[in-house]
Amino acid sequence: EEKINLKKLEGGFAAAVKFSGKPTEDVVRAKENELRKSLSKDGLKAKTGCMLARYNDPGRTWNFIMVMVPTSSKSLMSS
Repeated sequence: EEKINLKKLEGGFAAAVKFSGKPTEDVVRAKENELRKSLSKDGLKAKTGCMLARYNDPGRTWNFIMVMVPTSSKSLMSS
């Protein structure tokens, strides 16, 4: 199971999930849907759209899907 990380940003949080493999459009959409479902289970609603980020390390590439979650969605910092 892949880990979801939250990072506080001005006006909300970014939720991200890391995955491996080639980030085709179908894979990116599937990972975005998985991330949104996971957030929904925790009572969070992400804004529309997502970002694909990639980190190239010698010998490996990491892919991340990120969505923005407004702070009004749920008080995350109090937990």
